[in-house]
Amino acid sequence: MNLLVVGASHHTAELALLERLAVPAAGLPDTLAQLLQQEHVTEAVALSTCNRVEVYAGVAAFHGGLADVSAVLA
Repeated sequence: MNLLVVGASHHTAELALLERLAVPAAGLPDTLAQLLQQEHVTEAVALSTCNRVEVYAGVAAFHGGLADVSAVLA
């Protein structure tokens, strides 16, 4: 298993993009469920604050996991 971190912060993205990526507390269970349904994701944690959005995921394959996490965030 590999650890993958995918994220954006106020240092790397504009505020409008961070607002679109934000995971509200009420939507967190659905987002985590979507992540865990992906083919390459075995574990996942999502962190969403006013300054950043990050997903930490245990993945079976790097490129497949990156595609899976990116698809859920998109």
